[in-house]
Amino acid sequence: MSPAASLTQDIVRPFEQELELCRAGLTEIDRQANQQIAEQQAWIAYYQNQRTVLGERTEKVKKDWEDRIDRIGKAMSALGGLEKPDGNAAHLPHFGWTNQARLSELLKTTQEEYEKVSKSIAEGDYKIHHHILGWISGKILDEKITKTATEIKNIQEAVSQGKHSVHLSGMGWITRNALEARMAAAEKSKTETMDTIAKGEYSVHVPVLGWHTRNSLQKAIEAVEAKIEGLGKTAQDEKLGVHRALLGWCDALTLAARLEAKSKEIESWKKSVEEDIFSAHIPANGWMSGKDIKAKIESVAKSIEGIEKAVADGTYGVPVKGFNWMNKQQIEAAEDNINRQLGDPKLTAAVKKALREQLKSLAKGLKDIANASALDVAVWLMEKSKWTSWATAYAKLAVPYLEAKRLESRQLADGPHAARDGAEVIWRQWTAGKKCVDEAGRRAIRVVWNRLLDKTLPKAERDFTTTAAWRIINPPPLSKQPAVPS
Repeated sequence: MSPAASLTQDIVRPFEQELELCRAGLTEIDRQANQQIAEQQAWIAYYQNQRTVLGERTEKVKKDWEDRIDRIGKAMSALGGLEKPDGNAAHLPHFGWTNQARLSELLKTTQEEYEKVSKSIAEGDYKIHHHILGWISGKILDEKITKTATEIKNIQEAVSQGKHSVHLSGMGWITRNALEARMAAAEKSKTETMDTIAKGEYSVHVPVLGWHTRNSLQKAIEAVEAKIEGLGKTAQDEKLGVHRALLGWCDALTLAARLEAKSKEIESWKKSVEEDIFSAHIPANGWMSGKDIKAKIESVAKSIEGIEKAVADGTYGVPVKGFNWMNKQQIEAAEDNINRQLGDPKLTAAVKKALREQLKSLAKGLKDIANASALDVAVWLMEKSKWTSWATAYAKLAVPYLEAKRLESRQLADGPHAARDGAEVIWRQWTAGKKCVDEAGRRAIRVVWNRLLDKTLPKAERDFTTTAAWRIINPPPLSKQPAVPS
């Protein structure tokens, strides 16, 4: 290659490198935009999945209200068969002293609340507590899905219009329109420079060239090598920072630590579920762990067992007209006592009549024990069924949280690769710069000295050779190149 051709190639190389860098930037814009869209689509899928979870939990809420209505119905049925000491009210387990009017009013208000809850669920207004999203309802999830879909649409529109911006090391915040403008400016500058060289009009003003040796060039080379060494060490330590969509500024080392911490957090939550210490918000009951739910089931079972044992032992008590609270043993003892009194021939007819009335109340009390204990056990069995259902659904309550953490982990897992890729881009830029300074500088020195030593050349041509060589050794920074329209 002739010295003139080599010199021309060195002059236009910065423009070619600018074009190559811009093309790489266009590729990176598309890659990051596609990644952002994919991550947002994953969140949409997550929100849609939580609608199923919301449906399951609201069904349990409706079932709880239906159980309340069923309990009141059972109580109203049982009330008709119980002795009413004051002629109107009777004592029912879980309801206390009550009568048909009170139970009817309670049934009415409970049904009204059930209709309100059912309507709220049907209209998507009923809220439950979500570990990641907080208080949510069907409408809130729809709004999140719509908002995320709008963000995806905005990204796609920005990409199609060339306005989507990403951050690249060494280039800052860029868009397709800005890069295409830079490429057009670089192509224009390259063409104009080639035309100027072809016409023999290319020149650089240097007030005083002075003496230039290989040592001065070597200093430029050593400066680039020092920067390469510093970047190499930073990259080797995985501390070279790059900008990641949705993560901000980060490096491979930091991302790896965050990924490890996120993995430990997931394992910790899995362990908490396995050990029944994970707490979830149970509608109408507040925050409870698996152990709390099992304790509830055990407590209800003990209550049922206690009632059945009391009935079997004859110690289950009910209010008996004229005697207050009595159990089976007490009733039988009272009957024996009254029967003995009735054998007394000295009793008057009025006393005997009163004693016989007492016997009737005691006999009715025995029936009340059977009816009341049956209702008592039935209500506790419904309570046990409710908590058994929550115990079965317990493991599912942690699924939304774990799914969200896995999404975050996958997002972090891609980070270290992006950080390393960014480090390699910076490394290649500086390595290419060193090679350019090294090779072009040495050729410039060779051309300068050979042509300056050629005394047969006209002075004007020797001056052009000198200024062109100085341009290669000290290329202008990018900030001095033609401005790129924003």
